[in-house]
Amino acid sequence: AGLGANTTDIAIYPKLDTDHAGEKLTGKKQYVLHLDSVPPVLENGFWSFTVYGDDDFLIGNALGRYCINDRSSCKYNEDGSLDIIISREAPADGTDNWLPIGEDGFHLFLRIYYPDMDALAAWSAPVISPSAK
Repeated sequence: AGLGANTTDIAIYPKLDTDHAGEKLTGKKQYVLHLDSVPPVLENGFWSFTVYGDDDFLIGNALGRYCINDRSSCKYNEDGSLDIIISREAPADGTDNWLPIGEDGFHLFLRIYYPDMDALAAWSAPVISPSAK
């Protein structure tokens, strides 16, 4: 989707609009996006997860946060994995790993700039699952 200006050695943009069970993503649920490890990038590379509404626009929110990336001050799990909470309401345990959404459908773009294509071949892509609120 959109204009393709970068070749895959510069950037890749996987899109996700369903959960691990194939159900359409909706603001009526809370989700956990679990990464066993962050996307592999080459020197000067970076990654980000950005959420968009079904209208393909950023979703306004009181926190003013539209993405979680390698520069975000996320709290990583003890094993080095990362859980990003995607929900309408802020998690009770803080907003460090929170990516706000609206009430309607949405989709995520993972942007990987300067991807390490060799490491990417063995990398486990993240899984998004509904969670208990």
